[in-house]
Amino acid sequence: TFVFSIAFLELSRGTVLEIDYFPSTLSSVLSLILKCIVPDQEVFFRAIAAENWGLGVLVLLFILLGSLTVMNMLLGVLVEAVKTVSTIEREQMMADFARKVLWQLIQSDKEDPDEDDYCDRMISEKEFKSLLRKPKAVRALNKLGVDPQNALDNGKMLFEDGESVSFMDFMRAMLMLRGSNKTTVKDMVEMRKYIGEEFAQIRTLFSELVTFIQDGMEPNPLEKSRSLESTTMNSPALAYFP
Repeated sequence: TFVFSIAFLELSRGTVLEIDYFPSTLSSVLSLILKCIVPDQEVFFRAIAAENWGLGVLVLLFILLGSLTVMNMLLGVLVEAVKTVSTIEREQMMADFARKVLWQLIQSDKEDPDEDDYCDRMISEKEFKSLLRKPKAVRALNKLGVDPQNALDNGKMLFEDGESVSFMDFMRAMLMLRGSNKTTVKDMVEMRKYIGEEFAQIRTLFSELVTFIQDGMEPNPLEKSRSLESTTMNSPALAYFP
């Protein structure tokens, strides 16, 4: 502002502009600030400066610092938005790369690799374990941010019923194992649901076990009748009766 005020001061000599706006260096700086930077605050500033120049300078300083603070806040919001979009795009690219690599590795084990697509291809637990033994698949999972050992442990739950899963469900499970994921309320609800189902199965197994043990401890009615007859025949009180 100071450099431009000197330029306007020199170029406006001998004109009406010098009398109205640029009579001196300080007036030139003030004119540039009030007319160009904060034109909507000029009346407010001149009313305060007419009473006290110190208060006028303080008001002008407050306006400039406030505008600078708001500008920095907007700049921070913009940078954060760009960073978020960049992170999402990068993760999407890594996910697409891992999906492509894993799909090619799975299809390479088939005699007819063009038979299925993403939606129809089913993966068994055996194919899953075979896939994790391949170095290329391990590198793809590492780039995706997934620990292969965690993926193997998760496979025990993914194929818990011994049934095959689709490739899309398999990739969805792998993406949930990324270390950059944050815990959400949905994750807690799913974990609670899973634990509840496991306890329900354990309760059912215990009930069946208790029923089996009770049935095993109760004597057979036929055997009970034979035991009663044998006791009666061997009784000393009945030995005197023909």
